[in-house]
Amino acid sequence: MRFIFLVKLVLRSRASSDPSGVSGVRIGSARAEAGRTSEFAERLERAGVRNGAFAAKKLAVLSDDAAWIRNVCEEIFPERKVNCVLNQFHALEYATAVQVLALDKGERKARMEKIKQQLNAAHVARVIDGLEPHCDRDMAVAACIDYFKANRNRMRYGRCWERGLPVGSGVVESVCKQIVGSRFKRAGCRWSKAGANALLAAERCIENNRWADFLDWRACRAAA
Repeated sequence: MRFIFLVKLVLRSRASSDPSGVSGVRIGSARAEAGRTSEFAERLERAGVRNGAFAAKKLAVLSDDAAWIRNVCEEIFPERKVNCVLNQFHALEYATAVQVLALDKGERKARMEKIKQQLNAAHVARVIDGLEPHCDRDMAVAACIDYFKANRNRMRYGRCWERGLPVGSGVVESVCKQIVGSRFKRAGCRWSKAGANALLAAERCIENNRWADFLDWRACRAAA
């Protein structure tokens, strides 16, 4: 099963000047205007072609619970079975509601650890059953129950662990921090928007082993 990471920080190609998507990037919204395909969807499709996603029988998409992400993936890969996986970090954020059920710090920690173990074993129903008797005690508990019920089909973390697939986007977000944050937030650095985009494009090509593609694109552009 192929795996696709989708994170909120979206690096998008300047489609108007670079159809190949190797010369420039910018940070912006991934949502499209009504009736139009978003640049994010076009970029994701190109990435899917390069990485063999269209040849895979199944795709696992790791994201938050945003419906637009699922819609974009189903739009791009209509003939493939897309398995959406809820980022476990978001599930555990909602699960912190159990802290209101106990005053003792040790008990709260034990409850959270138990829920995490149950989620890792794909026993979402057990988590819901354990929380429902307390749904009237606090609105946060009720919200957690509703959230788990709405996303239970996307919380099959046991299958992910069995297949060696990650259940959180922390790895990708850490890479973004290292590649983008550490490079652009150095002491004394000041960036114009154009300069930041240009350097970010170069960094992206290097990290994705696409520097040769970039040089080919530049050579063809100069020849034209």
